[in-house]
Amino acid sequence: MRRLSPMRRAVGLVLVMIGITWLLLGAGVLQGSVMSGQTAWAVVGGVIAVVGIGVLTLRTGTRQ
Repeated sequence: MRRLSPMRRAVGLVLVMIGITWLLLGAGVLQGSVMSGQTAWAVVGGVIAVVGIGVLTLRTGTRQ
């Protein structure tokens, strides 16, 4: 099994954290922002979180 490069791991984790934050802001769970309660940000955050999970889990490149 291939290990993730540190850069790929960092990008994936940042995407997941940003996505979850935006999802919670858009859903109105987190307050105090112009993004709070805006459904569009919840959708965008969900998509970004899924992309981050994909970066962390999908294997690319050649097998060794």
